[in-house]
Amino acid sequence: MAKISFHTATTGVIEHQKALDALANNIANVNTYGYKAGQASFQDLLYTNVDSTTEENVTVGHGARLAKMDTVFTKGVLKQTDRSLDFAIDDENGFFRINMANGDTVYTRNGNFELREYGDSFLLVSGALNGYVTDSNGNAITLSNSTDEDIKTLYNTVGVFAFRNLDGLSLNDDGTFSESVASGNAYADSTLNLKQGYLEASNVDYAEQITEVIKVQRAFQMNSRIVTISDELEDTINNLR
Repeated sequence: MAKISFHTATTGVIEHQKALDALANNIANVNTYGYKAGQASFQDLLYTNVDSTTEENVTVGHGARLAKMDTVFTKGVLKQTDRSLDFAIDDENGFFRINMANGDTVYTRNGNFELREYGDSFLLVSGALNGYVTDSNGNAITLSNSTDEDIKTLYNTVGVFAFRNLDGLSLNDDGTFSESVASGNAYADSTLNLKQGYLEASNVDYAEQITEVIKVQRAFQMNSRIVTISDELEDTINNLR
């Protein structure tokens, strides 16, 4: 039984460390525009039957594992910036399409854009990513001038894309998303409410994340203690032989 408890507790330590990492990432991005919080989902490992002197079957669990990381797609608060190069989508489903310098295409809720000189014109790019924003057809957006009047016309040009299944999106390390077989292909959706002069705040609830950190830390500490006790118990048994 000492070996079983050691294995179970070790699994708990490893998996709760992963949950702490996810919570730390959420807290680190509490002020990142358009960021969507990650939520850890755990799953029990197999149970096995053990011998018992009673008539009832006795089973022993073998811990839990981090089954998956879910993304919470609830909409963050929209903050008015009065900056014409800032955009926000006032719907839960909806993303800006960014064509990256390495050729990849990613999707983001962060509409903090800027203009970059591109020959004799100006190219609309993401301020946080090394890539350019596209229109509804996936083409780069350029302006011949950078006056405020020209920038205001971007409201009718910036593409907004949606997915059939948000939970199927692949989360990238930089907080952007990529389409997958599960999510289906992105499609331009002009019915989504685009707002110019606004940015979407992170949907991370700081107080909730701190509460979760305390809970997971306690579980982590408990499992760490069981690992120590199991190791000491195993040493005692070995010394008795």
